[in-house]
Amino acid sequence: MLLRTSIHEEDLDKIESTTKIYCQTLRLGWSMINSKPNLHLTQHLPKVIKELGPPRSLAVWAYKRMNRTFGDIPWNNKPSEISQTILKRWISKVQYQWISKLPNLQQSVGRNNPLIALHQPKNISASHKIQLHDAIFQQWKLLVSRDLRDVVNLFECKKSINFEKKRYCNVKSHVEDSIIEYSINNVKSLGHIDNIVSLVGGDPNIWWLIIKPFKNLENNEIEKDPFHPFPDLNCSILLDQTEDAIIINSQSVLGHAACLKNPPGTFGIDQATLCLVSLHSSQWIGD
Repeated sequence: MLLRTSIHEEDLDKIESTTKIYCQTLRLGWSMINSKPNLHLTQHLPKVIKELGPPRSLAVWAYKRMNRTFGDIPWNNKPSEISQTILKRWISKVQYQWISKLPNLQQSVGRNNPLIALHQPKNISASHKIQLHDAIFQQWKLLVSRDLRDVVNLFECKKSINFEKKRYCNVKSHVEDSIIEYSINNVKSLGHIDNIVSLVGGDPNIWWLIIKPFKNLENNEIEKDPFHPFPDLNCSILLDQTEDAIIINSQSVLGHAACLKNPPGTFGIDQATLCLVSLHSSQWIGD
């Protein structure tokens, strides 16, 4: 269900009944086993699809669920098990909400109060200037159709940008928002954003993305890919390694991709791999 590129609403009743039979069988044959994570995931699929809608939301949910980052959901963890990072962020937000409702806030606590400064939103789009590596700079020249004789290799580098109502970040700022699907010459690929740059002195609204593509499986391991015989499935298995960096323009970006990391040995593949679900290619068929 997770890997299909489209889901019909009538399919949900079928998977609910199948899950019920599956639960009964497990209780009869494997009652001594307490933890059944795959079953737990399957039980929630129909409800999550109905609540969140398209498979793209489901893919993101599965990614977060499998990586245990949904610790802030009250029915998912006991308070003692909630991630400390999430807990601190929640406490900070509550404190900020309380402070922001105080009368005459600026007069009572002052503009430079450290508690207020603590809760100011970070400038995730802060920029600095860099020079591109020569190979990347030459690639960039090929993307730009104008006289480049006087162009200086000096670019403004940003942590994140927003376009098509989505936020894209470099990998150091936010790993999940850096994993993307992109297209070059009508060939789709997957990778992460290493940097986001704009030419100093050029149009500040035109940005390029430096991408590190994920490596494909070795030829002798492609047959071990369980999704390879099913090209219609919206899932790819690639190595948890990257190729040399390339540069693309923002129009080449198709959308984000959800990622699950697999340890060495998964699917019989010796090296660590990634399961990548394109969020751009997903679609929803229903009411």
